[in-house]
Amino acid sequence: MKYLVYFFSLVIFSVFIVNNALAQVQPQDTDGDGYYNISTLDHLRWVSENDSCWSWNFELDNDIDASDTRNWNVGDHDNNPATPDSAMGWAPIGRYSYSIRATLTAVAMKLYLYM
Repeated sequence: MKYLVYFFSLVIFSVFIVNNALAQVQPQDTDGDGYYNISTLDHLRWVSENDSCWSWNFELDNDIDASDTRNWNVGDHDNNPATPDSAMGWAPIGRYSYSIRATLTAVAMKLYLYM
């Protein structure tokens, strides 16, 4: 019985951790002006990873320090297996087969990305 309690505790803990790790933060139109408000790096990442929103209108609400993006997208940067993988930074929004058609409005706001 003791091991069964440990097992279920471990399962519940694992599900909680995985859900939090995969959580994404979709921006919302918080002021009702027809533009989805981007105020965090999580909002930007959600937009970059969800092509279903690439025709929406967005507004940047505040400065966003995205310096952590320097650690994102670790991979083979030069297609040479002899060199180590490295972080490649922010991945551009859009693809060759599907381009972004969104509008981004930012009045006197700054976005610091590492690309």
